Amino acid sequence: MFLGSNKEILEKLQALDEQQPRAEPILIAVAFWGEGAQKLLNPNKRYKIICNLATGGTNPKVIREIIALQNVEIKHLPDLHAKVMVCKQKAIVGSSNFSAAGLGIRGTHGASWIEAASLIESSDARRWFNLHWSSALSVNEEALLSAEASWSNRTKQDEGPRTEEKEETKEAYTPLVAESELFKASITGGNKIRMAARPIELIYFETIEAETKRSVWVPAYASSLIWVTAGNRIATRIEGKPYFEAVEDVLERAKYPKTIAKLRKFIEVLASHPKSSESIQYWAKQCLRELNITSA
Repeated sequence: MFLGSNKEILEKLQALDEQQPRAEPILIAVAFWGEGAQKLLNPNKRYKIICNLATGGTNPKVIREIIALQNVEIKHLPDLHAKVMVCKQKAIVGSSNFSAAGLGIRGTHGASWIEAASLIESSDARRWFNLHWSSALSVNEEALLSAEASWSNRTKQDEGPRTEEKEETKEAYTPLVAESELFKASITGGNKIRMAARPIELIYFETIEAETKRSVWVPAYASSLIWVTAGNRIATRIEGKPYFEAVEDVLERAKYPKTIAKLRKFIEVLASHPKSSESIQYWAKQCLRELNITSA
């Protein structure tokens, strides 16, 4: 299968991540990692990661955050330029780094590279990864300090490869919101849409109304609104609408004025709630702007 855009690549990465058995690590050899990409790592899955810390294209702050995760093993290779993710049955081999520009994770609010990738059987890619994993280097403090020096110098005009690999810019930071932050793993039971992740539901029950069989739908719509505002789409089982792709799609499903009023109020809560992540707060604020435009 050919993946012809960074949006298609990101969607397939997330789909393979969801399908991966918890007992088997996902193998990622991606050279350069940018701010926010660490949120692509699902806390309920395991990972082995190889990155490149030597050429100034990886943000060492991101790697420090990844090292702190209990479900991740990480190494580095100074010559790595590959972009490979290997799951149980399939692998993605392409051009995208794990960054805002590489995967288009800024949604409609920022630019990204034109990328492409192929979805292939995983066996050859797994052998390739294991070969390089065995020779990769530990990510220790010395390597990180060296990476920090390279990262801080990477925007100089005479940097050559470092300026060619502009994975992040010095412009305004736009955080990535991870699918796992907003949604349960899959559509369950007789539901037509993905329900909200439990932390999102709990914030709703604490701030808007108590938990009932009916009240769970508002946080589900809220998660969908934030997700599409960030430039993504989410699969549904709704006849005639296989995806939510825009704010209007979600509001059409919510439809009742009282539900939409609660939904707007909850988005306002998520935009500043202390238990909301930085990325959820950011995209909730963007969502409120979209809602104001839609209702104008």
